[in-house]
Amino acid sequence: MVTKALRNAVALAAGLVVSGCMFRQPADRHEPIVTNVLAQASACSMLAMGSDIVNAASPPVPRPPGVVVEPALCCAGVRESSHPSHDVYPPERRSTWVKHETAHALVTAPDTCPARGVVVVFAGLGMAPEAAILRDIADRLVGRGFLVARELREETEGELRLDPLSEARAGIALGERLARVCGVTEPVTFAGISLGGTEGLLAGREAPASPVVVIDPLLDVRATVRWLRRIDLSVSRDVMLEFFRLVVHGRYGVGGTLREAFARASTGATNLDRDMPTAWLPQAGAAWWSHVRVFLSAWDPVLGDAGRDRLDEASVRRFEAEGHIGVYCEQDGMRRVTEAMAGCAVGECRTE
Repeated sequence: MVTKALRNAVALAAGLVVSGCMFRQPADRHEPIVTNVLAQASACSMLAMGSDIVNAASPPVPRPPGVVVEPALCCAGVRESSHPSHDVYPPERRSTWVKHETAHALVTAPDTCPARGVVVVFAGLGMAPEAAILRDIADRLVGRGFLVARELREETEGELRLDPLSEARAGIALGERLARVCGVTEPVTFAGISLGGTEGLLAGREAPASPVVVIDPLLDVRATVRWLRRIDLSVSRDVMLEFFRLVVHGRYGVGGTLREAFARASTGATNLDRDMPTAWLPQAGAAWWSHVRVFLSAWDPVLGDAGRDRLDEASVRRFEAEGHIGVYCEQDGMRRVTEAMAGCAVGECRTE
C-alpha cells in the first residue's frame, strides 16, 4: 500500500512540474511564492503536506497508549515521545502522547511554567499530529510559552469517519484538563486546518468563551462534494481530487467515488444538517466573532467558496496565494497564523 501511495504521490508532484509550477522568493510578504497561475493552487496545497503526502495515503497506525494528564507534562523535560511506527516520524523532544477520556494527543511543553495558555490543534483529514505543518505550529507556539496539544483523529482502516463534533468535544475535555492541571487561567484556544478547522469552529461553539483560529476550514461537506464533482478544466482541482482519492482509498480502504465514500461515511454524534458551520455560524458582528480568526486562501481548489458568505468579514484574514491551506505560499504566512493564535490565546485578537 505504501509503495503504491508513494508512486501516486510522485505522479502528483510530476504533474505539478509538467503543468508549469514555478517557485521563487517573493519580493514582499504578500506576494505568492508560486507564480504560475495554472499550477499555483495545487502546488500551494501540496506544500502544506510536504513529505506527509505518502503517510496521508497509508493506512492509519495503531493509536499510542498515552499517559494520563499530570503536572510533569506542563513544562519541558518530560519524557521523549515515540511514534508507534518508529520509521515514519522521529521522536520529538518535549512531546508526549497523552490520553484523556476519548482524546489522544501529542502534547508539547514550553520551557517555563506556568504556560501562557493551552492551544489544542485539530488536524486535517489523513494528517498525523506529527505532520510537518502541525509540528511547525507547535514549535512556534511553544517558543512563545504555550502548551500545545495536537489531537490525533480517531481513525479505522476500512471506514471513513466524518464526526467533527465528537473530535471537538474530545479536544475541549483534553484542553480543559490540561489547563486545570497546569495552572492556566486563560480559556483554551482551539485551532484547526481544513476538516480540523470545522472541529475548531465547533469547539468554539461548544465552549463559546474560547478563542478559535482556523485555516481554510471545511464549512459545508455536502457543498464541497458537489464542488469537487464539477466538470471543468481545472488542473488544480484535478490534482487535489486525486490526492483525496489517495487518502480515502489508500488510508481508509474505502472504494467508490468520493461522493459515494462521503455518502457512506460514519458521522457518529455529528448531524451534517445542524453541525456543519454554515448551519449555525452567528451573524456577522456578533460578539462571538471578536475572538475568532479565519485564514482563507485566495481561492481554494478543494472547498471552493462554499460557506464563505457565512463568515464575519472582520474576522477573516486572507492570503494572496491560492490553494487549500496555502499558508506556505506566502513568505510570512505561518508567522501571521501563529501570531493570531498567540494573540487570541491571551485575549488580544488584534486587527491586522
